[in-house]
Amino acid sequence: MSQSKKVVICYYEHPHVEYEKEILKEAGFTFEEHKIETNQDISHLVADADALLVQHNKVGPKVVDSMKNCRIIVRYGVGYDNLDVKYAEKKGILCCNVPDYCIDEVSDHAIALLLNLARGITRYDRARSDEHFNFAVSRPVQNFRDMTVGIIGLGRIGKAAARKLGALGFKLLGVDPNVDDGTMYALGVKKTTLEEACHEADFITLHCILNEGTRHLFSSKEFGSMKKTACIINTARGPVIDEAALITALEEKKIAGAGLDVTEIEPIRHDNRLLKLDNVILTPHAAWYSEKSIIELKKRAAYEVVRVLKGEKPFNPVNNPVVQP
Repeated sequence: MSQSKKVVICYYEHPHVEYEKEILKEAGFTFEEHKIETNQDISHLVADADALLVQHNKVGPKVVDSMKNCRIIVRYGVGYDNLDVKYAEKKGILCCNVPDYCIDEVSDHAIALLLNLARGITRYDRARSDEHFNFAVSRPVQNFRDMTVGIIGLGRIGKAAARKLGALGFKLLGVDPNVDDGTMYALGVKKTTLEEACHEADFITLHCILNEGTRHLFSSKEFGSMKKTACIINTARGPVIDEAALITALEEKKIAGAGLDVTEIEPIRHDNRLLKLDNVILTPHAAWYSEKSIIELKKRAAYEVVRVLKGEKPFNPVNNPVVQP
């Protein structure tokens, strides 16, 4: 019976999990919440869970093996690189994400970083106490219509970014093997290769998922082929960029700047050299956030658990377990 089902919630950044608890309580499930740091092992917390809602904690073989009754793991968010979905699949556990929230928030944030770099807003602000505080502080600044943006990954967020950037007048290049030429054309995007995008773009904005094919997608080779006046924006996942190679490229002025919402290690360490560079804009993995999006995320994640534990099909599976829940 539904009353016997237990859901464990592991989170860290959220101020509370009241929306989830209300939904789970209404469904007749019991629940247990743990506000636990990202790098902590959760194996001892989830042994008797029928379902797991998890934010950033790693769910690898050790955690999966510790769960004897689990039928579904739901990751709070679009990315699910902290879940070993293949191992969970072998163990008959369904994994799901929430891919259809914060689309506007992340695309808006990426564009905000891009426009800040394009117009030199932060450079102006940092120079406000200088004796020569005038337009020349951020030279050279170009007209948007004279600049090209390479969009890497044309999923929901990449498409939203393309529509908004196109409306601002930027020329657009797109790199995504899973999106056909016609779809890109309808968005006003020219489909191209990663090599060509690096060579031609004034800005590169990353919107691809993190997997073995995209880990360190941008490294020394890619930064070396970009314009010296170009900038890179990352609101996807930190490890899509080889951070050591990026720091070298920024320090040696091989590229002009970067706007980063994500880093390889989060939260960013106090000794990270990115913090000392004046051609970098950093935000604390906040692109997803708005008051509306956080509520949507919590409710959609909880309802996915309810659907599966009640025998219904999930909306957003990312694996196909041998034993269907």
